[in-house]
Amino acid sequence: MKIVKLAICLIILGIGGKLQAQDLLQRVPADAKVVMAINGKAFFKHVDVSEMNNLFKNFGFFKNVIGKKSKVTSENLEDFGIDIKSKAYVYMQLTDSVQYVGSLIPLSNPSQFEALIPDSKKIENVNGLKTIYNNNKTMRVSWDNQNLYILNGIAMDIHFSRKVNQDRYGLLEESTYDDVVATDDYSVVEAVPDTVVTEEWSETELEAMEEAAEAAEEAAEQAEEATEVVEGTNEENVVVPPPAAPPAVIVSPDDFDAVDSVLDREEYQDDYYLQYRKIQNHNDSIKNTLVAKWVNEHFTQLLSNQGNSYQSKTLQNLKDNELVRVEVKEINDFYKYYYPMDIMYSAFGTAFKFDTGIKSLASSIVVDGNTMKMVGDMEVDKDLTKYYKEIYKHKLNPKFYNFLDEKALGFASININSEAYIKHLPTLVKKYYGSMGDNKVAKGIELMSTIFDVALDEKALAKVMKGDHLLVFNGVTKTEVTYTDYEYDDDYNAKEVQRTKTENVPQFMWMFSSDDTRIYQQILNLAKSEGAGTDRDGIFELKFDKSTGIVPHILIDKGIVFISNDLEKLQAIKNNQFRGKGHSEFVNMAKKNNIAVVFNTKQVPVLIDELDLPVHRSMEETVNELSQYGNFYYLNGKMKGNHLPFELGLDFPKTKSNAVSFLIDALNKISLRLND
Repeated sequence: MKIVKLAICLIILGIGGKLQAQDLLQRVPADAKVVMAINGKAFFKHVDVSEMNNLFKNFGFFKNVIGKKSKVTSENLEDFGIDIKSKAYVYMQLTDSVQYVGSLIPLSNPSQFEALIPDSKKIENVNGLKTIYNNNKTMRVSWDNQNLYILNGIAMDIHFSRKVNQDRYGLLEESTYDDVVATDDYSVVEAVPDTVVTEEWSETELEAMEEAAEAAEEAAEQAEEATEVVEGTNEENVVVPPPAAPPAVIVSPDDFDAVDSVLDREEYQDDYYLQYRKIQNHNDSIKNTLVAKWVNEHFTQLLSNQGNSYQSKTLQNLKDNELVRVEVKEINDFYKYYYPMDIMYSAFGTAFKFDTGIKSLASSIVVDGNTMKMVGDMEVDKDLTKYYKEIYKHKLNPKFYNFLDEKALGFASININSEAYIKHLPTLVKKYYGSMGDNKVAKGIELMSTIFDVALDEKALAKVMKGDHLLVFNGVTKTEVTYTDYEYDDDYNAKEVQRTKTENVPQFMWMFSSDDTRIYQQILNLAKSEGAGTDRDGIFELKFDKSTGIVPHILIDKGIVFISNDLEKLQAIKNNQFRGKGHSEFVNMAKKNNIAVVFNTKQVPVLIDELDLPVHRSMEETVNELSQYGNFYYLNGKMKGNHLPFELGLDFPKTKSNAVSFLIDALNKISLRLND
């Protein structure tokens, strides 16, 4: 665990473009699924090292993390031997049996870095590199005079849970409670002794535990010696011999009455968990041995540049305002490695593709003045690009703009072409959820898609709901609501009583366009006849649980369906008296993007005050500063080629030179308040 914490610290420190950085990218495997570049040069262009030193000091990093077990007493990040103003890489590589997470970090002074390592951690020389391991050797940290290499291997549970692999590696199945009692396989669990269980383990039980642990270790060593890794995969060709059975205390049939007599005792559960832990320890020991071996082999490939290197011009040439960039390749492969394919086969006789049509994803955290944002795009499969372009080729109803008030707490808009969506939905369903093979499931999906295609009239449905939606939150209002409570007399007889309370209710307005509102009108007429609502002069009030304080109303007016709990605003709309004015920034976000979700951060202090929410004194200044913030937003833009862009950002106050400087300063203030 200590080396894991040290590795995390090193990755945090190793942020940062010199010639070394390009060389390190060449060491990233070509088949890495996720690669992240951390640009220290850009980061420390926007913030001074002294500010970071203060932040780390205030949060106890130097004292409680770095200095706790090492000889280093410095409180300067530049004294740790990590080239913090260069570029570091973190990558993830997947196979069917093991997941690798690697980090490549430039060093400025290897001796300073070595001083961080606790005396209790043994430094070995492995293949000419100074190296330390974690306890089970599934994580390796090695370094030379220029670079630091960290590699962690994680066993893939799906792989090791398959029966064929359990037999191959000599893994034991985890027993159920009944298995512990009824099993005749004494190589898995030992029989229950015919003595009464006490809270302390007997000498016989302790000896059995020790012998079981030794047997597990011996099995792990046998697995390591017998395992032969096929080049390019992590599959084994030989069966690992099963572990030797631990000594068992054999009971005669006459003794089972004695066993049954203690099954109901609470202490017997300890015996069950003991057996469970033995099996777990046995399996973990074998898996750790295998993973440790694979980590070392992978490390050799990494350092010798065997195979092709990961290629990315954007990672090699990060911009001065680009702090972090992440690239994710072959997204659909993640399903292959993570979702339980065996269960799919058992339940349906097939495994589904789950092909989202998204091939890859790339995003960067960038600084744009006082705005920090994540910008990126998703690469769409070329076979689906034309469908997505048609689906997202639509404009928001201009009548919606007036509802985007500057003081609104937030809004969400979505703008798709309903006709194109319904038209292409059968194709998308077959693409997304199609089966891997020609079987009854695949044929069933194809049949349902065909029925859907034939049965639905996309043009008619698109008139009912065109596809543009806007949901606006205008804050909260205090509403007095009535609810039913109960009073009890001396004989505990209940009597219903009506009480009132004040609730804080969100004020919302949802609207969407419709060229054919007949179906909505007929639904409202039916609801009225069934007593599910009331027509109040053209505005339909739904029957709702009034104890919540939310009373939704529906208005159909000039080709727009409005649903809101703000009756006064709906009445103003109906009577042509509504005089809203859209905030230009909000209007542009909703107008130019397929999806826009915006939270008006500056309204948070007002909202907290209206809700009478308690704020700790240490956070009062921070909460009040929120009135100086801009918007927190997510935008999904128009398609460009076969790429779908997105952006997530937050506008910080302009009290500092840039967003990074403000963020570090804000964190420093919070740390000081917490330490008071």
